[in-house]
Amino acid sequence: MGPCSLEGLAPEDLADVPSNLCGGAGAQVLVHRCRFLEESACASICVNACKIPTQAFFNEEMGVPMRMEPDYETLECRFKFGLRPSAADEEE
Repeated sequence: MGPCSLEGLAPEDLADVPSNLCGGAGAQVLVHRCRFLEESACASICVNACKIPTQAFFNEEMGVPMRMEPDYETLECRFKFGLRPSAADEEE
């Protein structure tokens, strides 16, 4: 992955977090420069080999709502806990 930091979700994201979640909901891990994305230099590889499998692992296997949002320009990636993948995630 790369260097990371823990941050709070933006107010617009917090509105989508279910109120019955606790213990990390409303937090996000910011990967400042994703090594996977940097090395692959390909959005399709990022989505198919990292984003979709990682979201599936957290949401389906661990039961932890989590949405990933890679930024292809800055090479950052946000792991947003408490949010399920959006419809746009499914279309990517």
